[in-house]
Amino acid sequence: MTKSLINTFTKKFNLAINNNTQNIVEITVLEECYDYSNIYYNISYRFDKLPTFMLEHKDNNSPILKNNLTESMIKYLLMDYDEMKKNIGEINPKLYKVFIMKSLCNFWNINTV
Repeated sequence: MTKSLINTFTKKFNLAINNNTQNIVEITVLEECYDYSNIYYNISYRFDKLPTFMLEHKDNNSPILKNNLTESMIKYLLMDYDEMKKNIGEINPKLYKVFIMKSLCNFWNINTV
């Protein structure tokens, strides 16, 4: 199987909902092409403290097929909080990122690549 790297994105955010605490997450997204056909995202997270919602997914970072939906999710996952606030209504942008992270776990292509 041939894999080629197309792009790399890295961002750091404080995911702690309480403003008096910190839980920094570093998100790295690799955009990769497999066998010269489909493009996939390979997402990795590095947390100061692993959140409960990621415990069942901590050892899995299988590729996610790039399509219109996952492309938008990645865009919002990497978006700064101030920019997100302009686009998501009244929901807390930190929670919105958590919802995106949880959702992306459901798109892992465990048996595809």
